[in-house]
Amino acid sequence: MHQRSARRSVLRACLVLSGAALMLAGTLPAQSTPETSSSRIGLLLAPLPGVTIAPTARVSGTGLRLSFTASVTGLPAVGRTVLLQSRKGTGLWKTVATTRWSGQGRINLSYVPLAAAAYQYRTVIAAAKGLKAVVGRAIPFTVKPTTNTVGLSHGGGTNWNGVKTFKFSVSAPTGVDTRSRASRKVHLEVRHVGDPTWTYTGLVTTGATGIAAFNVRVSRSGRFEARAVLHAAPGMPSSTSAVVAYSIQPTMVLADNAKSTPISKAALGVGGLLGAAVPEPFGSIRIWDAGVAWNQIETKPNTDPSTWNWTKLDGIVAEAERKGQKLLYVIASTPRFYAADPDAIAMVHNPAAYPLGASQPPTRSGADKFGAGGDATGDPEMNSYRRFVTAVVKRYQGRIEAYQAWNEANLVDYWQGTAAQMAMMTQIVKEVTDANDPSALAVSASIATRRMLSFYPFVDDYLASLKALGSPAEVYSVHLYPYFSQSVSDVMKLAGMFKRVLVDSRVELTGRPIWNTEINYRTNGTEAETATLIKDPLTDSQVRAIVGQIYMRSLSAGISRTYWYGWIQPPTTCTAFCLGIPMWTNTPATNTITRLATWLATPGSAAESIEGCTTNASSLTSCRLTMQGGSHKYIVWSEKSTSTFANVGGAKVTGTHTLEGATLPYSAGVYTANTEPALVDVA
Repeated sequence: MHQRSARRSVLRACLVLSGAALMLAGTLPAQSTPETSSSRIGLLLAPLPGVTIAPTARVSGTGLRLSFTASVTGLPAVGRTVLLQSRKGTGLWKTVATTRWSGQGRINLSYVPLAAAAYQYRTVIAAAKGLKAVVGRAIPFTVKPTTNTVGLSHGGGTNWNGVKTFKFSVSAPTGVDTRSRASRKVHLEVRHVGDPTWTYTGLVTTGATGIAAFNVRVSRSGRFEARAVLHAAPGMPSSTSAVVAYSIQPTMVLADNAKSTPISKAALGVGGLLGAAVPEPFGSIRIWDAGVAWNQIETKPNTDPSTWNWTKLDGIVAEAERKGQKLLYVIASTPRFYAADPDAIAMVHNPAAYPLGASQPPTRSGADKFGAGGDATGDPEMNSYRRFVTAVVKRYQGRIEAYQAWNEANLVDYWQGTAAQMAMMTQIVKEVTDANDPSALAVSASIATRRMLSFYPFVDDYLASLKALGSPAEVYSVHLYPYFSQSVSDVMKLAGMFKRVLVDSRVELTGRPIWNTEINYRTNGTEAETATLIKDPLTDSQVRAIVGQIYMRSLSAGISRTYWYGWIQPPTTCTAFCLGIPMWTNTPATNTITRLATWLATPGSAAESIEGCTTNASSLTSCRLTMQGGSHKYIVWSEKSTSTFANVGGAKVTGTHTLEGATLPYSAGVYTANTEPALVDVA
C-alpha cells in the first residue's frame, strides 16, 4: 500500500487542448463517476492559433471535435482506463470520452460539445483492482455558438422563363482552418409566397473560398422566398440561411390570341368623360374622376345615406340609360374622417381632386370631424366601406352593371393600405352585390402598368390574397398605359404580362373576363418627351391607326373591354397640345370608335366574336370576325407603312371599308392597306 501510495503521489498528468479535428463525433454513453481521491492529475490548456485558452476562456466550436492530449508520468498505469468527464454548470458529471493507457506516455481523448453552454471538464484515471481513482481538478470551459453559417444573396434574370442566379457564402468557425469552408454541400429551397412548404431545387458544392453559385430556372412569375441549407460535415454542423425574398416578372411577349372573344358594343368603353360629354358610339362608361367619388358623396360621418350628395351620380346614371350605355362605378377615395391617417397626402399634384386621407385604408371608427376623433384602427373590418357600397348598390340596383373595388391600388397616389386590405374590400363588393343586386359584377381593383416598379410586389400579394378569399373578383382589371415612346405592340406585351400574372397566381379565371379599364397614348413621358409632343403632335391618320389597333388587338388578346381615358374635358378648341388622345365628339379618335361600332355592333349584322389577329410575312395583320349568321369578315392593317394583299385568310375579297368611309386602293388585283384598320368583306 505504501509503494502504491508513493507512486500515486508522484503522478503528474497534463491535458493539452491541441486543436479542433474536423470529424463529427458520435455521442458516447455516460459512465458512472469513479471513486475519487485527492487530485493528482492536472489540466493544462494550450492555445489554438488566434484563440486564448484559459480556465475561463470562451471558445467557439459547437459541433466541433475538441481533442485533448494527456501525459502521465511516475505511474506504471499501463492498462488503466483514463476518462474525460464533462458537466454543464454544477450538474452531474458525465463521462464523454474514454481510452486505455498504452504505456507510451501520452493518450488522446476527444469530445464534441453538442450545445453552446458553460462547461466544466476533468480527467480521471479510473479505479482498478487495488487502486483508487485519481481525479483531476475541474476546469471551467465556455463554448459559444459556432460561427459556421451560410449566407444567401441573389441576382440575375427577372423574366418568368429566365434564370435566377443565387450566391451562397459560408464562413468558417473561429479558430478553425479556413479550408473547412471548401467542398461543403449546399442546397437551395424555394417557395412561392403564401405556400406552406419549401421545394428542394438542387445541390451545389462550395469552393475553396466558401462561395458557390446556383442557377434556378424559373417557371412562373410572382413573389418567392429562398433559403440555403449548408449540410453537416465532419466536425461542422448544418446551417440554414436567412430567408431572401425576390420577385419574378413575366417575360414581355405579345399577349396570346384568345380562342374566341365575344364582342358587344360594351367592348368600346370610355372613362373620364361623363354625362352629355360622352359620345354616342361608346357602349360602356367607367365612372371615375367625375366628382362622384366616395368622399364626394358621403361628406359627413355616420349619417343616413338618404342625406348624402347623390345628385351628380343620379344624373350620370340617367344619361347613360338614355344612351343605352353600361356603367362601371369605381368605389374609391376614403373620406378623411374614416382614413387611418387623415393627414396623409394622397396626390401631391392634384390635392383638390384627391384630398388628405383619400388614399388611406378606411379603418378609422367613431370620427366626428375631419382629421380628428375616433380610433385609427378601430374599424379593421372596414364597415364604413361596406356601408357605402351597400348604399350605392341598393340605390342603383339593376342600373349600374359593375362595381370596382378601387382605382390603381398599386400606386401610392391612390392606395396606401395593404394588398390584403384591398382583397378584403374586393370581397366586400362581391358580398354586397350578391346580397342586393346579384346581376351586378364585382370588379377587382385596377392595377396600373405605367409604373412598373410598383407593379411588383403589390399585384402578386393582391392576387394571392384574393385566392385565399376564394377569388371574389368576377372581372380582373388592368390599366395598360404605354410609356411615351412605346408602340401598340408594347401595349400588347403589357397585356401578355398581366395575363401571365393572373395564370401564375392561381386565382379563379374560368368565366371571368379581363377589362382594360384605363388606357391612353403618349401620356407617360418626361418633360422633354412632352415638349416633343407639343412640337410634333400625332397626325389624324396616326390617331386613327393607334386607337383602332388598340381596340382590335385587345379584343384579339381576350381583353373583352377597353375604356379609353379622357385625361382632359373637351375644350372649345384644342390647338396646341392635348394630353394624350382626346375622345370628345367629332375628333379622329371618336370617329374611329363610331366606325368600329358600325362594323362590330350594328344590329342585325353585328360581329359575335373575334378569333384572333395574325401578321403575315408582308406585315399585314388580319383579325377574323365571326358575324351573326356564321359568316366571316376581317379587319386588316399594315404593321409598316403599307402592305398589299389579294385575298385574306384564303378567301376572295368582295369589298373593303376604311375608317373614313372610303375603300382601300385597288390595282391589278391587289389591295393596299395602310396602318389604319379597314374592314374586308370576303366570299
